[in-house]
Amino acid sequence: MLRWNKPVPRRPDRARLGTRSLARRRQLELLAELLPWEQNLVRPWGHAETSQSRDGFRLKRLTVAPGKTFTVEIRGTRSTVRVVVHGLVKIDRGSERLLLAEGESTCPPSGVQHRLTNAGEDAVEIIEVQTESRLSEKGAAGVVERHPPA
Repeated sequence: MLRWNKPVPRRPDRARLGTRSLARRRQLELLAELLPWEQNLVRPWGHAETSQSRDGFRLKRLTVAPGKTFTVEIRGTRSTVRVVVHGLVKIDRGSERLLLAEGESTCPPSGVQHRLTNAGEDAVEIIEVQTESRLSEKGAAGVVERHPPA
């Protein structure tokens, strides 16, 4: 059993999905297309839509505009998994830099500054699953509101 908060990939910093099969990537695309999305939240980096929000978990679709960057965050008790459905994402996590392609995922660690940047020329689509006993938009502390000029 793969535990999302402790993936068992070849590289411990990311999990690879769909490396042998285009079918797995298509499943992620269908998930993004078929679920009912609501609560469109506009952010400086793009927008976020929530599909499911129940006791203990929330499912979101994030669309990050080309060249845009998330606010630097530090996660508290919330566990988050982000899967790249379309595009190329650069992750700055402490002193590490990662590059995630379609079908790859990341789990931002608790207590470490991290941020996500769209590294491609097209919009990036990400499916995010958050788990915590009490979920709100305040589950991650923003460190610095730095959004590069458009």
